[in-house]
Amino acid sequence: MRKIAVIIGIFLTLSVHAVPAVWQPESNHDAGALTQPVVRIPPGGKLELTLTCDAVRPNYLTVRLWGSETGTGMLFLQIDGKRIGEYMKDLPELDYLTDQPACPGRFYYSTYRIPPELTQGKNALTFQLSATGGPAPYNSDPQKRVNPGRNPSRGIYGVYRTADPFFVPPSALPTGQAPLSARQPANHTETAAWDHLKAVLDQGIGTSLQWQYYGAEWERAAAAHQAPSWLTGAIVEQGAGRDAAWPESIRKNQLAARIGGNDVVLLLPEIYARAWNSPWSQYYHRPELVDRVRLALDYLRRLQGANGGFDDHHRWIGGPQRGNATSCLEGFGLMGPPMAFLLLKNELMRPDLLREKIDDDADPATPPKSRRQVYTDLFRNARNYLVSRGGRGHAPNQDNIDLLAALLCDRALKTLAPELAWPRETVENYAEIAVGLRPDPYGGYWISVKGVSMEPNGSCNGGYCGNYGSHVLEPAFRLADLTGSPEIRARALRLTRTFAYFLYPALDADGQAVFRKDGIITWRNNKTPGVEYYEADAFAAVHDRDPVSQREIRLALNNGYFQRLELNPRQPHFVAELAYQLRQSEYYRQAFALPDSGFRLPFEAGQPDFAWADEQAACVVVKHQDVRLTASLNWRHGFQGKQRSPQSAVVNNLARISYRTADTLRIANVTMESRDGFQGFYVCRYGDYLIGMNASAHKSYPLAVPGNAALELITQRRVGGTVTVPPGHTAILYLGK
Repeated sequence: MRKIAVIIGIFLTLSVHAVPAVWQPESNHDAGALTQPVVRIPPGGKLELTLTCDAVRPNYLTVRLWGSETGTGMLFLQIDGKRIGEYMKDLPELDYLTDQPACPGRFYYSTYRIPPELTQGKNALTFQLSATGGPAPYNSDPQKRVNPGRNPSRGIYGVYRTADPFFVPPSALPTGQAPLSARQPANHTETAAWDHLKAVLDQGIGTSLQWQYYGAEWERAAAAHQAPSWLTGAIVEQGAGRDAAWPESIRKNQLAARIGGNDVVLLLPEIYARAWNSPWSQYYHRPELVDRVRLALDYLRRLQGANGGFDDHHRWIGGPQRGNATSCLEGFGLMGPPMAFLLLKNELMRPDLLREKIDDDADPATPPKSRRQVYTDLFRNARNYLVSRGGRGHAPNQDNIDLLAALLCDRALKTLAPELAWPRETVENYAEIAVGLRPDPYGGYWISVKGVSMEPNGSCNGGYCGNYGSHVLEPAFRLADLTGSPEIRARALRLTRTFAYFLYPALDADGQAVFRKDGIITWRNNKTPGVEYYEADAFAAVHDRDPVSQREIRLALNNGYFQRLELNPRQPHFVAELAYQLRQSEYYRQAFALPDSGFRLPFEAGQPDFAWADEQAACVVVKHQDVRLTASLNWRHGFQGKQRSPQSAVVNNLARISYRTADTLRIANVTMESRDGFQGFYVCRYGDYLIGMNASAHKSYPLAVPGNAALELITQRRVGGTVTVPPGHTAILYLGK
């Protein structure tokens, strides 16, 4: 028979005499990498194939891809025109193309577990590969969480159906070769990095000043009644909303809508205060900045809702008829106002300023209040909202920031109205929840004992996360400073050491050496490859002499990271990144000058083999011979019913694997086994590696050693027969030669 593979509008004739288990483009197709035939799917199109399948055993679909390709788009499996899987789900996309190369100079392989109900009782499966644009996971419309494709898909060099998830490519296929050397940054000295940082940060400060309703022009408009005087000091994304023709109701809702995602524009007072405090900045000790902070805090009380928050779906909830906030993400912005007050407390606590009567509700009919009372109300109400049921975050990074912001508000209250500040026990209780020393609201822990921030729902439904997970690092050190707690500082240092396991050397699209976070096994926004990132905290590097932070700052310098740093005002994270870099800048110069401690990250060249596991986060990291293997077990599992708790968590018996060697990269979704369900005994085999993870608290489990001989990689011991894995321990067996 002759088999037809169809790409919408194009027919590709494959000369075969039976249904195959392999499809590869033929020589008359376009030539791609290493002159290999390649097919690209047109925008919105699909490639239809029929391959053999096993009617009983698991079936895996593997796609061969070129690792130097960059762009934007995803590939999905389709059956009968219905897309299988969804970005950020346990049944995800087949591949995600980004603006950075996944495996420069080499082919790589993405392996997908075909849902068993699609192959049960069948000997062949007809399916399609569909091409889309990139993800839009936070679109409020579920139907629009994948963008339409605008360009042809990435090149497809082969499609394979196997029973084994560890795909071994045919030996005749070329693999490619990694670039022999990285491009070196033009100037990676400490002086060059610092000079560039200063210029970028000063430029960002200058831009942020334009986002406040302030200055002579604004005052003239207010005096002429062309703008309401109660808006003086308002901080608004991009400085928008000045149109005098808008009725007041429209103006208010426009202002509420422009406080930015997660209320990050509320960080502007902190940015102004840090600029005032930065001797290196051209804005150092400019009196205008103190005035800007004062007026911004005045305005924020008028903007504040009745329950202390600021955001109700971007609707005005401030005075005079205050409504209630509904957002659980306000800490990302609300940590700014109290920090600004604390940085400038000597200037803002002047008796004449605190006695001054000011408008606090945008209502000329109500009497003004003293600024001391206005600021007290601002910080007390914000603090109480941030720890309320509606204001608390639903994920580790969210609650971590909300609690930090609440404690900063409480510290401001301690200065303004000490009788209203929380006792030390309350402060430490909230800080300990944030860093995983006390249970989270779901009854689990936000952060594992070994230091993994478990997104999105802590230990009951979360694991390693290559983007949001690292957001807890800097706040952990800030919480340690606020409380003075040695236990919290130890947790912060543990976090930096643990996240170092997930950093690996790579090349960017320009051939520049970088370190990346693992973005493949992440629970939330997976990305291939992960983003360039150095988890260093400059304060920890300087004051704690943390060797991990010191090394990461040195790598960032050597790789030209600071010299390439840019802040784009039109990007959604502009304000948050500017505030973060200003906080770090206080210690960068000292950190740059530190001598080499001799410490190296686990995946730097020349480091010894190791294996590490976190039973709470159900993740594994292995460096063995030429292999870098990371895995998340029961990846993105869910709940039974709607309640989020350890008692309602259920397994899905799916592992997500990243397996990288000098020759290639393998990404795989793999069937695994869970004995006794959630927090029981997890068993996963991938290639020559067998993982037995005991996530239980009290029960030991046996793990049979295939072939009666293996190397246990955590202990580096030879084992045979049966290995007993105690509670809270993991065995990682190497079964090869």
